[in-house]
Amino acid sequence: MKDRNGVCVLLEAHVRAHSTAVLLAKVAIIKFNKQARRRGGIKERQ
Repeated sequence: MKDRNGVCVLLEAHVRAHSTAVLLAKVAIIKFNKQARRRGGIKERQ
């Protein structure tokens, strides 16, 4: 029972960090896609 609280805090911090990383990645991808479309599309590069 002692460790449970510490583990919960660690897990919560990990989940929070992970979700922020995912959010930032999504925002970055959306921004990149918008910029790529303005420059002439992603199709040409692939």
